[in-house]
Amino acid sequence: MKHLIHSITAMALLAIPTTAIAADHEISLELGTTGHGPDDNWFLFNDYRDDLSSYGVRLGFAVHDRVAVIGGYHHGARGTRIEMDGYDGSGDEYYYEDYSDGPAMAAAYYNDTFALGAKADLPVATWFRPYATVQGLGILSKVRLDDDTSTDDNPNQLQYSAFSPGAAATAGLDFRIPIKQGAWALASYLELGYHIGTKADFDELGTLSNRGMIFRWGLGTRF
Repeated sequence: MKHLIHSITAMALLAIPTTAIAADHEISLELGTTGHGPDDNWFLFNDYRDDLSSYGVRLGFAVHDRVAVIGGYHHGARGTRIEMDGYDGSGDEYYYEDYSDGPAMAAAYYNDTFALGAKADLPVATWFRPYATVQGLGILSKVRLDDDTSTDDNPNQLQYSAFSPGAAATAGLDFRIPIKQGAWALASYLELGYHIGTKADFDELGTLSNRGMIFRWGLGTRF
């Protein structure tokens, strides 16, 4: 009887697909948003939002049954046109009836975020895995203020850069379609979390906060 039980147990273990008992390598493309508030300075680049849309890539390398080292990169940008009051030369202020024809300045913010950390998942099924990540961040921020965007060498253009270290923690749901008997799989995932970093310091221009909610949607492959 004991031999029969052992045989059944061994057969059951062998029947579990490989994708359910080991972490996988991954390559994924991502779209997402990252919160940066509350900070009123963000409204210089958009008068009603303090989050940043971005796109990027994530790579993963399995190092244990349930754990993979992950690294990623995201790029985001946002900007707006700032209307300015004009003057008629006599010191009297005047206003344009059509602000689109008046003097204006373009304000733009660019963000490049590099991430490195670990991801642990739970094999609920071959097609579904909840997971969690912890990552360190390097956030490179750039601000440009330009009153003539028609040329790249405008002498009045102002440009500032700042680097901010940070960290992020997320939880996600990974959905998979196994291909070729589980040798690799197509995958899509949704991820939600929070990030925090030091403020980006742009000298006399001021600072911008680096903290808020993170949302990611990804599409890629597991192998």
